[in-house]
Amino acid sequence: MALPAAVTAGSAVIYLALAPALVLGWGPFPRLGVAGTATANVTAFGAATLVLAIYLCSSRSPVRLSLRGLRLRRELFWEILRVGAPGSLNTILTNLTVVLMTGLAITREQERGTMENLLSTPATALEVMTGKIIPYVLIGLVQVTLV
Repeated sequence: MALPAAVTAGSAVIYLALAPALVLGWGPFPRLGVAGTATANVTAFGAATLVLAIYLCSSRSPVRLSLRGLRLRRELFWEILRVGAPGSLNTILTNLTVVLMTGLAITREQERGTMENLLSTPATALEVMTGKIIPYVLIGLVQVTLV
């Protein structure tokens, strides 16, 4: 259990360091904007997946991977989806809510005609987006606490 936990924590640290570097173009990294976040995600968690796959195929793993006797059964897939689909729907809705609230906050600035004022401040785009998201995050935390 220590290795998967260490790999997961390590990939999260790599992601947290790589995402802003790729978004903002820090150091030798190109400025990719929003695509930098996706690139950092695929890079960090792809590397973690590769490390864990190599470990599973090594002789140190307590599990032996084998395709011998593998038979796919429809009823098992249905049972997994019956439990997993509602859980994944919760994650999708949570992320969709954050995206929509951020979009609404920025759209409101454009409709009011204050977007130019916002862009002329010395704040970076990341700081503007963070400032717009914080109230919605706090509302969400209050809702989670109440539920």
